[in-house]
Amino acid sequence: MQEGFYAIRRPPIMLNITPHTDDSGKMKHHSATEVGDVLKDKGDVVTLENTGTLYEARNLMMRYSISRLIIFQDNRKYPVGIITEKDIVRVLYRGTHGRRLDEITVNEVMSKNLVTGDKNESVIACAKKMIDRKVSSILIVEATVGNKSAIVGIITKTDIVRRYPSLSRKKYKVSDFMASNVYTVVPSALLHEAMLFMVNGNISRVVVIEKRKPVGIITMHDLLPIGTLVNPFFNRFEKDDFTLASPPAVAVPLPSGVRAKLFASDIMKTDLSIITKDRDLNEAATVMVERRISGLPVVEQNNADAANNEEILIGLITKTDITRALISDNPISI
Repeated sequence: MQEGFYAIRRPPIMLNITPHTDDSGKMKHHSATEVGDVLKDKGDVVTLENTGTLYEARNLMMRYSISRLIIFQDNRKYPVGIITEKDIVRVLYRGTHGRRLDEITVNEVMSKNLVTGDKNESVIACAKKMIDRKVSSILIVEATVGNKSAIVGIITKTDIVRRYPSLSRKKYKVSDFMASNVYTVVPSALLHEAMLFMVNGNISRVVVIEKRKPVGIITMHDLLPIGTLVNPFFNRFEKDDFTLASPPAVAVPLPSGVRAKLFASDIMKTDLSIITKDRDLNEAATVMVERRISGLPVVEQNNADAANNEEILIGLITKTDITRALISDNPISI
């Protein structure tokens, strides 16, 4: 096992399986699945010591195809932070000041403001915390000796979306919650444009288009393998040198030789899953979970080119949007 890395083996969680009934003894619909019900179906939590490096964190995320790591200290007992692929990409874009990734510790980059919950909370309460605190995961903890918090699991937006069809009470269409303002690039765009949008626009993906038709997608996770390759290039620029637009409103000034760097077409995923705005939101949730993706480009028929059956991009639906839909469907106060 890699030094500084381990996976938590959680003890069995005892669940209350008493049926929920009303005063007449009839079964009630349990629309607020408890976190404990979710954790029992999940695997180990991948973690790293706070003395670990960004290079180790990057490699673990790639190896296990995950987007975050829990950071521990004090002999691997207590969580002190969380680091995401977005944190690593920000460092790559903004510059490492001449240091390699194996010279930067996760303690320098991780978020120390942890959002926590307990296993008796409802999934919907966790969803509301995620939206209110603008995070994509909740650490589930329990008190230990000395009143410190020990982690017993993690709830993510993937868990929320996986349970959306069973917890939702209203029929929503994709158009009810999709975002219409989508950051896009063309296949020939330099990769730094996509990186710029993600970092400065605080988003996790950009859609690659040709004549308004989606042909690919680039996510934060796609940037991890090539991070060390493009990093020296990004260290040469300040973010103010670029215009945040989609597509860029002006040509980006580039020094000689830079055009040999990576293009959007070099890294984009082309096995694209799409959906139309009139589809049921439950269907979007199911597709995201089954295909292990976090967003779907929304398309419609191009009326001006109906003969060629061209579908053009009109929006994007993400796990965050579906999490919002669940909260809208089940208003609670926490």
